[in-house]
Amino acid sequence: FYPGDTNLSPTFNGGTYSTAWDKTTNYYKGYGALSGGATDAAYALFMTGNSNFRCAMRLSEIIGSGTLADKSATMVTVLEGVGVTRRPGGGDGILTNAMYSTTNLQDPHVGCEGGYWLNVNALLWAEDSMGARVDFKNNNGGVGFFVRSLAVPALTPPPSPPPSPPPPP
Repeated sequence: FYPGDTNLSPTFNGGTYSTAWDKTTNYYKGYGALSGGATDAAYALFMTGNSNFRCAMRLSEIIGSGTLADKSATMVTVLEGVGVTRRPGGGDGILTNAMYSTTNLQDPHVGCEGGYWLNVNALLWAEDSMGARVDFKNNNGGVGFFVRSLAVPALTPPPSPPPSPPPPP
């Protein structure tokens, strides 16, 4: 897991960023430049390096509405899930536990299996060099944390091509 205490901050930066998502090194790139607000209108995706497990939720439900308030043992709504127990339409409900504590440097802990004791064996995020419970991460090519704005602008269609010239007489 990331060897620092990012608290999923929009302004924290650490390590050497790779656009190719180099899964052999640790890095964290802040997402504060997102349109629509960095946390209130952000969608957080946690994904394993092999893409077999992914889970998305509102970032504000994990870290609070723009604050780093203590969110210990908060149940959050899973917006999308693949390979995980908690997912929309998955039959087991869409709530999962996101441990967040301002005093525990290893938090937040994020998983999409349900309660805390289910999540710790399939963590999709933890930090500050958490040494315990890393088998799931290591066996699945690492983990990534991605953020995008919930307010994705509509695509503007390309302009129509000019009319064809009339055929020669």
